[in-house]
Amino acid sequence: MKVDINTLIYRELNAEDIDLVMELQDKIIESLDDSEILRKNDRELMLASISGRGISVGVFTPDDPQRMIALSIMVDAKGTSEDLSVGLERHSVTVPINLKSVMVLPEYRGNGLQRHLMVKLEGWAREQGYTHSCVSIHPKNKFSMNNAIAMGYEYDHTAVKYGGLTRDILVKIL
Repeated sequence: MKVDINTLIYRELNAEDIDLVMELQDKIIESLDDSEILRKNDRELMLASISGRGISVGVFTPDDPQRMIALSIMVDAKGTSEDLSVGLERHSVTVPINLKSVMVLPEYRGNGLQRHLMVKLEGWAREQGYTHSCVSIHPKNKFSMNNAIAMGYEYDHTAVKYGGLTRDILVKIL
């Protein structure tokens, strides 16, 4: 479905939005051919992500401001097992933040929402003093990989994360 991304409603998410976040994640995972492409976060981890140190943005259509069609989450995971900057092989980072997730409903893909959300969150991270963004992407997720590389992310290494899932770790200087 073609949409003008400038007419969509972008809203910072908080703990009150957890049901919408979980519903969006479930719809997206159900739509995937390979369930390993997107890590299924449990409610507790997702709640910590949207209410912790960082920023989470939900995208809604003007005709239904309660229906989330996309979201992006960026978290400061320093000192946790989620910190993607630990174990980097090719990059040295100073003040990292994780681009944890960008999810777009299948019918809204192809509108540039993933990139648009990444630009918004990276701008926020720069303003907060973060110097690098780290992201993990499943090697088969070519669309996300291509978008990340086009936006300046560089491959660092491949790792087994999140209980056995293979992920490519990429880094960007903000």
